[in-house]
Amino acid sequence: MNIYSLERPLAWSRAYRPLFSGRSGIRLLNTPSGVVRLRHEGEGSHSVVFVCDTPVFIEHYDRLFELLSPQFKVLCLELPGMGFSKPAPGFDYSLCSQAQAVREVLEAEDVKDCILAFSCVAAYLALMLASLVPKTVRGVVSVQAPSWGQECTWARRIDFRGRGLVATPVLGQLILRVGKQTIAERWFRSALGESAEKQQFIDTATQAFAAGSPWALASMVQAYFSSDAPMFPTVQQKALLIWGSGDRSHRRSQPESALPYFREAQLIRFQNAGHCPELEEPQRFAEALSAFSAEL
Repeated sequence: MNIYSLERPLAWSRAYRPLFSGRSGIRLLNTPSGVVRLRHEGEGSHSVVFVCDTPVFIEHYDRLFELLSPQFKVLCLELPGMGFSKPAPGFDYSLCSQAQAVREVLEAEDVKDCILAFSCVAAYLALMLASLVPKTVRGVVSVQAPSWGQECTWARRIDFRGRGLVATPVLGQLILRVGKQTIAERWFRSALGESAEKQQFIDTATQAFAAGSPWALASMVQAYFSSDAPMFPTVQQKALLIWGSGDRSHRRSQPESALPYFREAQLIRFQNAGHCPELEEPQRFAEALSAFSAEL
């Protein structure tokens, strides 16, 4: 059985079209890793790149595009199997494969001199890319990502209270196929902080799922956390670590545990934000990003 097929919608061409209206810069990009849905627009000589932290979609970034596009070229993408990005046959969802998918997008979009602003599990892709394409990556903003060891502990703990159902092949795929909307809603209500408009997060995800978006979270979890711990090279570029202190899912995680991954890094805490501080407090995040960019 191909367990990945359990997470795919019946018709990708019908799935993504309902969300294209009303927003500029959204399109599909063909890459060796699959068809990647992205939004790319803005001014400025430097770029900032976001990867959606599932079940977050490109549409959740509307306010950040509004705030950042006058100063930066802003690129936001959904990883293969997440959002409305279609993985290529044989795509295995591993860290290396996802990092390669992002690299392909950066090359295709001719992104240079950029800041990678990746959140949660995607933040570890930024660690890899900073070493793989150092001339492309100007700086790294790591959001809501502790050490890999603590991230693994977090992933096990939130998987149905440690029962590991999503991490179980086939069973995890079936659970996400049937219950993705309910799971996403409960996640947002639990993990977002006091400053978040939780219903707006939920409504956007609900619209996307109703439009046919799959959610390959089970395949990602199984690929990321079932293998040996990756060895991340020390990031030589300057880094900014942002942590939402109101994230109940990470209440046992220590943001300082990620500092050894970086040669030079600063940690900022958003006390009232939760798991998505860049989206919950976009104005503050935009100001922090602008100040960080000026230091590079």
